[in-house]
Amino acid sequence: ENAELEIVTDYYKIIKTAREQLGISQQQLAQKLKVSENIVKRFESGKLKPTISQARQLEKILGIKLVTPLENNEESEKEFDDTGLTLGDVVNIKEGKKLEHHHHHH
Repeated sequence: ENAELEIVTDYYKIIKTAREQLGISQQQLAQKLKVSENIVKRFESGKLKPTISQARQLEKILGIKLVTPLENNEESEKEFDDTGLTLGDVVNIKEGKKLEHHHHHH
C-alpha cells in the first residue's frame, strides 16, 4: 500500500470556498459525489471528514487539493537534516544577513 494519506485540516473551508466559486449548490455537489446533501453539509461544517476516495472525487470536481501524505512533515525535516539545515537555521541565515548590512554601514 502506498503512503498513508490524510485529509488536510481545513478541508471544510476549501470545499465550501471552491464550491461557491464554481457556483454550484450543496445539492449539486452531493449529486456529483453520489452522496446525500446532508453529507456535503457535514463536510462543509467540518463535522464529517471525507474519505480518501470522496476527497479524490472532490479534488476532481472542485479542482482543489484535499489529500496529503501523512509522513509529509517528517520527510521534509529529513531533507533539511541531510543538508544540515533546519527551518531555524534558515531563519538565522536571514537574520544574519540583516545584521551584516548594519555592519557595512560603519
